[in-house]
Amino acid sequence: MITLKNITKTYGGAAQIQALKGINLTIDDGEIFGIIGKSGAGKSTLVRCINMLEKPTSGQVIIDDKDLTKMNESQLRAERKNIGMIFQHFNLLSLELIGASKDVIEKKVASLLDLVGLSDRAGNYPSQLSGGQKQRVGIARALASDPKILLCDEATSALDPQTTKSILELLQDINKRLGITIVVITHEMAVVKEICHRVAVIESGVIKEMGRVVDIFTNPQSQTMKDFVTSIINMELPAGIKNLGVTDQLSPDRYMLVRLRFKGAATSDPVVADIVRKFNVEVSVLYGNIDYIQDEPFGYLIVVIMGDMETQAKAFSYIKTLPIGSEVLGYVPRNH
Repeated sequence: MITLKNITKTYGGAAQIQALKGINLTIDDGEIFGIIGKSGAGKSTLVRCINMLEKPTSGQVIIDDKDLTKMNESQLRAERKNIGMIFQHFNLLSLELIGASKDVIEKKVASLLDLVGLSDRAGNYPSQLSGGQKQRVGIARALASDPKILLCDEATSALDPQTTKSILELLQDINKRLGITIVVITHEMAVVKEICHRVAVIESGVIKEMGRVVDIFTNPQSQTMKDFVTSIINMELPAGIKNLGVTDQLSPDRYMLVRLRFKGAATSDPVVADIVRKFNVEVSVLYGNIDYIQDEPFGYLIVVIMGDMETQAKAFSYIKTLPIGSEVLGYVPRNH
């Protein structure tokens, strides 16, 4: 388990820059944990504090009950063998640097190249490898010391979408086969959506929200996550709905415009049919979308609840009792 307690990191002398401001974080053994933020948010500083390449100004970094902030350089070097790191820019260092014998190197290289799908490229020079292949070698290098933790700092940001997908699939496979804890630092929401179990959102050196990816994705609280989610799925009202004359004024000649947000098993519940049956109202579905985060479905509907004002209010009160998200987006003319 990785535990960060009140981590701060300050750079500079007189003109100090506080990159991290009291970070508290727990990452469970064997999970794929995402840390997402915009450029300058502090995410790379944070991941480098985990393996103490950056020493926190204050706070504790505890891995498997060992406080790395209390270790000397010799102890840290030994501990870092348990922590592999993959960077945005490909690193193709040799196993000879960790003092392995020739026989050990040959066996290790063969098994690692097989693991990352590059057995047929064993004799190639780096210049003969594509970007994706170089990153696979970088992953193999990071796994050379049999680490318990793999840190990925923007590991796919230099790759095209198809290559990114193959690298993410490889990381998932490594996580499942070897049980390695993977920490993914990224500014790409698609990466978090594809492989992470939980995610922390960092903004100006502060963790703004944290939780299961599907929970954060379907109900973002911070502006950073709202912006990231919008880059994946458009939660704004489609132009055709805006043109219906939506206002925030409730009146007898208007109907309620509602957005329903679903996740998990709730995506298959007959919510609209239940509302129609219970309140004898018409419900018009204007727009909807369903997607998946790993194997868990999520989605939303934009509907108009018709009927008199009292019936609309009762129907929406009932919706609020259901295990789904909901919000009134406004009111549309009855002749929409």
